[in-house]
Parts: sequence; C-alpha cells; structure tokens
Amino acid sequence: MEKKVCKKCGATKTLEFFAKRSKEKYHTYCQECANASAREYYTPELGRRSWERKKENNHERVKEQNNKATKKYRAKNIDWIRAKGRENAKNREQKYDKEKALKWVRKWQKKNKHKLNAAAKARRAVKLGKIIKPNYCQICGDEAKLQNHHHDYSKPLEVIFVCRMCHGLMDRVRRKYEGFT
Repeated sequence: MEKKVCKKCGATKTLEFFAKRSKEKYHTYCQECANASAREYYTPELGRRSWERKKENNHERVKEQNNKATKKYRAKNIDWIRAKGRENAKNREQKYDKEKALKWVRKWQKKNKHKLNAAAKARRAVKLGKIIKPNYCQICGDEAKLQNHHHDYSKPLEVIFVCRMCHGLMDRVRRKYEGFT
C-alpha cells in the first residue's frame, strides 16, 4: 500500500488517511491535521471564523493606515484633484436640464395616471386608518423608510409596504416577467 508524508505533522501514513482531491491526487495534510486546522479556523463559541475576528481586530489599524495614505495622496495631487472637481461640477451643470426633466416627468404622469391615482388612494387610506402601515419592510424586515407597492393598480387598497431596495427588485422582476427589459 502506498504511503505519503503529511506536510503539517511530518508523519508517514497510508493514503487512506489523506482526503482525495481528484482521481489520483491526495491532499498534502492528513485528515487529522486538516480537522485540527478547520477547528482552529472556526470556533463555535464565538460563532465566527478566525479571519473575521482578525479583520475585526485590525479594522481600526487599517482604517488609520488608509486615512494616512489618502492624506498623503491628496497632498501630493491636490492641484489635479481640484481641477477634476471643477471639471465634474461643470459636467453636472451641463447634463442636468431642468426643463427637459420636467417635460419627461409631465409625460410620464400623463401616461401613468392610473398609477398616480392608486398611490394617492393608498396614501389617503393610510392617513384615514383604513390601511395599517407596519414599521418594517414586509419582504426583508428592514426598518427603513417604506414605500407602497401595488401588484395591481386597479386594486389601489391592496398594497404591501416595502423598503426602497425590495421595491426596486420587485419592479425589475415584474418588468422582466412582462417583457419590458
């Protein structure tokens, strides 16, 4: 029977003590050393992996190093950074055309009156107490600012309250299902 030397403990053992990697290849550590390494990597009493603990412990030190590096970079390249900031500000001003945006909004509102009416009816029902608005997203449970989501705009009082992320996800799924994207 073939034998192999464990790279960790240095013991010579038969191949049955090594886990298989492929048909003919075996791991470099014996099963005992692999198990010990796994136990060292994950501690159940803390419920976290060791690299997560190390990351947590090093967070402040890394943050401080990053701040130093950022300050050093900014001091070295301040002229370029300021020029780039001015250029970006000009581009933002040029890209945003208020009248064009208002025109688009008016067009959308005209096309989607049924959606606006459903949203208004739902808001009114919440205000009057006909619909009770929860304090958390009904999908993920997050306590963020909630939005009304209608599955069917012809039934304006059938609403679920979701966070912005879940609302966007649900709308993307609906559009994909309906063949819009």
